[in-house]
Amino acid sequence: MTKLQLKEILSLTREEKIALVQTLWDDISSDQSNSSIPEEHKILLEQTLQRIAEGKSQFLQWNEVKEKYGKGKG
Repeated sequence: MTKLQLKEILSLTREEKIALVQTLWDDISSDQSNSSIPEEHKILLEQTLQRIAEGKSQFLQWNEVKEKYGKGKG
């Protein structure tokens, strides 16, 4: 990107900047080739979903999580 292009972008209205960001985000999110999930993460996710399906998972309320792991702070 040249300095001139950057200057032009910065001179856009707020609405035009938002539209540009949305267009860029749509382009980035449509390109899934660079965002592959590591196999070990897939395995952990499958195991977690299996435990949930079998009723072997326990869920905590947010205040319980803060108390247990955040010493009640936050």
